[in-house]
Amino acid sequence: MKKFMLTIILLLIPCIVFGQGLLFKSAVSGVSLGNGQWIGTSQAGGWTFTSDPYIYTTSASVGIGTTSPAASLDIREGTINYSDDHVDHGMTALTATNTYAHFQALSGSNGGCYGIGLTDADGTSPFYFYGVFGVTNPTATLPAVKFAASKKNGIATQGLENTETVFQVLNHTTEKITLLGSGNLGIGTITPNAALHILNATGPQFIITDTNKADSTTFEVGGDGDLTIVPTGGDVVIAGTINTADDGGSDDTYVATVTGFGTPAKGKQLILFAATINTGACTININAGGAVNIKTISGADPANSDILVDKPAILIHNGTDYTLTNPATTCD
Repeated sequence: MKKFMLTIILLLIPCIVFGQGLLFKSAVSGVSLGNGQWIGTSQAGGWTFTSDPYIYTTSASVGIGTTSPAASLDIREGTINYSDDHVDHGMTALTATNTYAHFQALSGSNGGCYGIGLTDADGTSPFYFYGVFGVTNPTATLPAVKFAASKKNGIATQGLENTETVFQVLNHTTEKITLLGSGNLGIGTITPNAALHILNATGPQFIITDTNKADSTTFEVGGDGDLTIVPTGGDVVIAGTINTADDGGSDDTYVATVTGFGTPAKGKQLILFAATINTGACTININAGGAVNIKTISGADPANSDILVDKPAILIHNGTDYTLTNPATTCD
């Protein structure tokens, strides 16, 4: 035993005094010990030196593919594989068949990190992010998993612009979900122009379902821009008011302001609460878009007092005029 220890010490002396490497014969390539430049490669006759070291250690840093590691571990222009002999997925176009995790540069010239998780059977997620708090009462607003995105700002970083992409989910190569710097979220579109923008030309864009999943209401916008709401229960109950306005004009020239009403179009409806009665022919100007005639269902001018003070006058645009559907003189 004493002779063995003496032999080990004698072997280590050149490493300590002269900074030479110590190489052991091994059937596994890349096993090496020492201080300074050294490398071991598996050869038929054992280990040999190479002129361009592949593994280099200095100042407690390890470089693979570089003699000047810039971090505790610096892998230069290489890839990292985590493998297991029990794994055999067969997707060798991506990486070795027994690899379950693979990391490499997304672009050899531009950088970027590209990671792949792989399985060879059902029942296991290929890639799984898991954040665990080490306390029982973490701050309510602190996320367990956080993703952040930014862009270059000199030697530092800055936030992305409103129209720039923060996050995206793809199905293979097709974009499905996109989050912009503005916070707009797109489903089926990469350019969402609202807080939530859903694009689906083949069916309902939105479905609300009850807890039993049998009762639901679908919302679908057609190619003509019309919204179709289909509840399985058959009824749409709306709390509050729809396009109601108080008159701000004078006799027979009604004026109304309705947020979100837009321009007059066939089918648009307004419930007007007039400040004055009409004396005959009358108009309404909504959102300063210009005066539009009010007619009865037959197309005639309303009769005197067809519109009463502070009583609901239901107006529906017919493509040209607003039709008064409940004239007071004939409905009472």
